[in-house]
Amino acid sequence: MSGLAVVNATNINRYALTPLSDGRSALAASIEALSAATGTPPLVLVPADGATPAERVTPADVAASGASAGGAARHSAHGFPGRAELQEALAGCGGHTVRAVPSTGEAGRGAPTPAELFQAMAEAVSDLSDAEELLVVDGDRPLVQPDLIERVWRHHVDYAAQYTFADGYPDGAAPEVLASTVVKELGRLAGAREVQPGDHWIFRCVEKDINAFDVETVLSDVDLRMLRISLACNSRRNHLLCSRIVERQPAGAAELVDVVQREAHLLRTLPAYMGVQIIDGCPQACSYCPFSRFGGNILEQRNAMPVERFTELCRRAVEFAGELTVGISLWGEPALHPGIEELARGAAEIPGCTLLIETSGVGWDGAVLERLASSTP
Repeated sequence: MSGLAVVNATNINRYALTPLSDGRSALAASIEALSAATGTPPLVLVPADGATPAERVTPADVAASGASAGGAARHSAHGFPGRAELQEALAGCGGHTVRAVPSTGEAGRGAPTPAELFQAMAEAVSDLSDAEELLVVDGDRPLVQPDLIERVWRHHVDYAAQYTFADGYPDGAAPEVLASTVVKELGRLAGAREVQPGDHWIFRCVEKDINAFDVETVLSDVDLRMLRISLACNSRRNHLLCSRIVERQPAGAAELVDVVQREAHLLRTLPAYMGVQIIDGCPQACSYCPFSRFGGNILEQRNAMPVERFTELCRRAVEFAGELTVGISLWGEPALHPGIEELARGAAEIPGCTLLIETSGVGWDGAVLERLASSTP
């Protein structure tokens, strides 16, 4: 087998550089795993200017990372590493080569698109004419397993596939493998369909025309998809999860699966969702709604939460969790809250806070909805 190992570090944030329980960063761990499995130094793709798109990260997050004042200053305002910090992190990693990937988006300062990443990989393949497969891992995956890398790679070659991935394992445990002959075609497809940067970027390109490719899947003996865990150091929550599992030192994919199954308490990290009751009233008394059993006549209730109290609650919760989805309202209809516009704006302005409005659709002022749609992220 002749493969080119690729670590995509173009869209990682500072959590990928923050040490885990074993002292290594996710970026270093992913480079080491690919190198161990392939026997060759991986190619690390980095943004040409060291910049990446904005991610909402709180000031408390920056402090929690343990970065020095100078180190924090080198981060972008949104927590993504700048050129100096990324270079410093790579200097401490094992053997690898680096290829800078230019971006045409956001005046050249956004993360490279999948089309641009495929272009960079195609150029790397042309420089290494003997590379028949590309083994690709994102640089924030510290628990990608060398034995699973080899298994997916071997399966890809044995079945003459063009794209191979693993399924049923925790997200982040395995690489994706591409035939070098389809990289340019995937780049054209990604560009034509305007596929954006983010997780699972290769699969999201392939699925746009999935019947055009020979696709193979390596299945886990135990299907863990229902756990919905991500072994990617891309948030405070996931960094904590990865650090806990790294501490268990799983030796291979089977042990990783065993740890996740046997020690479910490790998966309980930080809250991802918080439901907030902002008002008791509702214009409808649905037969299946339990509110009347403990809250009285919901048609007559109002009892709205003050906007200031809601905003402070969200701010403190996000400060604790790092990022959070806040759902309103548990029983009442949010449209009836007299300060719903100010409340929604306040939540949207908190870095790391995503507001989810559960509504019957009854009682809204159309002008309010239009203003919120045009002014909130």
